[in-house]
Amino acid sequence: YFSPSTSLESLDLMLSSVNNLSKAEVHSPEASFILFFTTIIVDVISYIQVAIQRFSTDAYFGGARDPRVIKEHQSILEKFRKSFLKTLHADVVPILERWADESNNSGDTRTASVIHSHLALIFSITPPEEY
Repeated sequence: YFSPSTSLESLDLMLSSVNNLSKAEVHSPEASFILFFTTIIVDVISYIQVAIQRFSTDAYFGGARDPRVIKEHQSILEKFRKSFLKTLHADVVPILERWADESNNSGDTRTASVIHSHLALIFSITPPEEY
């Protein structure tokens, strides 16, 4: 059986590199990457949440019917979900909040709206107990 960690490890590594771009300006190429990658990670977390839910309803994943394999995959998915959320809140949210403040203070409503929508995406996939 294939482990979900095969592809999720690469995404986790890429997400953790966002911290290296924390000094980027809001209208820089780095900002475009951060915004784009944020939407990808939000989509991945949403998928992981659905997959975990399906595991908990005795559905099987990738042909794995062995309960040990299902438990292992569920554990791996949960580990990455938590890691992605932690990095989003620790590294990406502060960057986005800084950009939102800069955009609001300069009267750039269009950019501020884009930044706030990305913040809303992050918080929409975060369970309240994990804020």
